[in-house]
Amino acid sequence: MDVKTKKRTRIAALIMACVLLLAAGGVTLGLLLKGKDDPGTGPIDNADRPWYETGGEDEPTPTTETYLIKNGASPYKIVLPENASQRLKFAANELRYFFEQATGVELPVIGDGEAENPRGKYLSVGATSVFRDSGASADYAELGLDGYRVKTHGDAIAMIGGSDDGTVYSVYGYLAKQFRLRIYTASVFDCERTAEAKLADLDLTDIPDIPLRTGGTALVWYRSETEMSRYRMKNMEQVWGLTGHSHFIVLPQEKYFTTNRDWYNGEGNQLSWINEEMRAEFVKNLKQIIVNSPDHIYFMLGIEDNMTQGDDGEGPTGPYAQMKAQLISAYKAEGKSVTDMGAAAYIHLLFINAVVREVNAWAAETLPGRPLEFGAFAYDCTAEPPVYRDSAGRVFPIEGIQAESNLGLMLAPIGSHASHPFSHTSNGASKAMFEGFALVTKKMYVWSYSTQFSDFLAPFNAWGFYKQNYMDFKRLGVTWLFEQGDLYYAPNFLELRQYLTSQLSWNSSLDSERLIVDFMKAYYGPAWSGVYEYFTLLRDRMAELEETYGLYSYFAYQLYTDFRNPLYFSKALLDQYERLFDKALAAVETIRESSPAEYARVRLAVTADRLPLRYLMLSMYYNYFDTADYLAMVYEFRDVAAQVGFKVLDEAHTKTVALLVDEWVKNAA
Repeated sequence: MDVKTKKRTRIAALIMACVLLLAAGGVTLGLLLKGKDDPGTGPIDNADRPWYETGGEDEPTPTTETYLIKNGASPYKIVLPENASQRLKFAANELRYFFEQATGVELPVIGDGEAENPRGKYLSVGATSVFRDSGASADYAELGLDGYRVKTHGDAIAMIGGSDDGTVYSVYGYLAKQFRLRIYTASVFDCERTAEAKLADLDLTDIPDIPLRTGGTALVWYRSETEMSRYRMKNMEQVWGLTGHSHFIVLPQEKYFTTNRDWYNGEGNQLSWINEEMRAEFVKNLKQIIVNSPDHIYFMLGIEDNMTQGDDGEGPTGPYAQMKAQLISAYKAEGKSVTDMGAAAYIHLLFINAVVREVNAWAAETLPGRPLEFGAFAYDCTAEPPVYRDSAGRVFPIEGIQAESNLGLMLAPIGSHASHPFSHTSNGASKAMFEGFALVTKKMYVWSYSTQFSDFLAPFNAWGFYKQNYMDFKRLGVTWLFEQGDLYYAPNFLELRQYLTSQLSWNSSLDSERLIVDFMKAYYGPAWSGVYEYFTLLRDRMAELEETYGLYSYFAYQLYTDFRNPLYFSKALLDQYERLFDKALAAVETIRESSPAEYARVRLAVTADRLPLRYLMLSMYYNYFDTADYLAMVYEFRDVAAQVGFKVLDEAHTKTVALLVDEWVKNAA
């Protein structure tokens, strides 16, 4: 599976030198990842977290004696730096919009030059005179791209981030404290409505647990600035100047393959990692890519998307195969073991390290002061860490292999059970992956997965997966996360999933179950209890299927289980689920007259998230309905899917709603 879309010579001397230097020493592997029953690192101080993120009881925000709004009027103005960037102007507009939603008052926006007193009645966004006078700092080295500070200064509030993105998030952080703003989706939010409020008394710093978080569902995949910002997510290219499977971007096959066949492996689908001439051209082209991307820090040096290693095309007697064999044999002679893929990951990392060292030396002279970070995949043919096991089963890094200080390894634990975190005993391979790579790199990035890519409507019980994973990621120092889910929009609690991943990747200490309930109350309105009952029973059933049949929700195509099986979901059980949706829709009717717009939104949300249930029912039990009733359900499925833009059921687009409806219509014949 493609980890971005479809899940589609003198280096030899260096390696041999490392083999000859092999030694028995090493550091005993500690428990880097802890299971779900482990208390972890203890409680996290949430004193400076926005109230809705603490997972505890809602506590009142302390206030000053100054009125922000009184009798439905406010003397406050929003102040921006002179020549403010577009991003800061967006932050001011968000502040203005939500302030009006909470108070009915539309605040004016002024430039810093119009601010008369830095302690006056201003809501300051960015590096204004208010911020400078407050004594607060906004050090990028501390806050990173997304962290922020909010500080009350006299009668003013200063909001600022380590970057302009962080300043946008500081606005949401302030509003969460001042008006108890909760944002559930880009268009569904709640806040305290008031005509009288005193100014919040704040001095808070908020830095996300995972510094960089890239959105990976249809709700945040290259969406509008408003949608991405309200989820506090970024697009891939906002973070990376070079992304995904990028080796053939640096050395395009159409340019080099014919004239430099030996630069590629035997199958022509990877670079040959041991070819020094290839590496020199790779470095040259990478330098130019860096020069052409002056606003980027991160560059991905990603292998191509297949399980084939970067050999030399000469088969089992060639230099590449001999390097691996000699490495494995040298350890075996000492009673230690290295796997074939571990040896491949070792050779691959030697290649990437050499590239990064050369680019670092060039950048120090050519681009002094410019920070550069690189990534390399731990995925498919490089998924096993370059480590060895001793006779006691302890794990150590292969001698001579450590990632360069500005090289992060991007772990893609494909094929794991989604219902348990990567550190769980049922995910032994992914657990070993994280523990092993933690020995050879000080930086980790994670390309995780959050859907069944072969069937977007299949039950996907990952609700207990996110929190523990993100706590583990924080403990391991993971700095970038891509939680790849359904990029094409299938209504399978997608909004809830995106909300959970957005919240927990920012603050992994949150209470997942409270977040789920709070979301459902806001998103489904009066229908929430019926939907929540269904959601709970479905989770229970998935746990039973794991225990009884060993059936898990998986990430990968090759491990797909078709849950449309009467053994797994009986007609009686699906009928029970249907009654809960009927209950939910009956509750929605209570707001038809009083809130017609909200009624339409909630009714569509409920009927959309009913589609996975109807998918099971219509696929398995068509003989239980008379033709008219069955076709009515089929056409309702089709119409609701069209309303929400649901078209494809799998990432390869081999299953479509249109084909599914045709199949069901034939069932009724």
